Amino acid sequence: METITKEYLLDNFKKFNALYFQETLPVPTLILTKTRRTIGQFCCKRPSGLLGRFARPKDFTIKISIYYDLSERECLSVLLHEMIHYYITYKGLKDTGPHGRLFKQMMGELNKQGWQISVSYRFT
Repeated sequence: METITKEYLLDNFKKFNALYFQETLPVPTLILTKTRRTIGQFCCKRPSGLLGRFARPKDFTIKISIYYDLSERECLSVLLHEMIHYYITYKGLKDTGPHGRLFKQMMGELNKQGWQISVSYRFT
């Protein structure tokens, strides 16, 4: 893909939110990075201290690396991967790990619709 922009990510985030996540996800901060270490990342802030584990997370962010020359399909699959993490966190759902049963179930459902989401990507 030639150029990934924040507008491109935002447009597709909104489209996927409506199609696959029942429009439940508020628009996160979308960041383009030039790191080669991770192709995508979801993060949020959780309050610290004893009460922090009972408080809702906030400041949701999805980062997508533009270091690699991804196809449009690969880029959108990475965005969907991070949106699954976001959905699980935002809804307060429990999973068996970062890429646990629930994540893999949701990934499988999207892949049945033609996506190529995976737990990890390998580049050489």
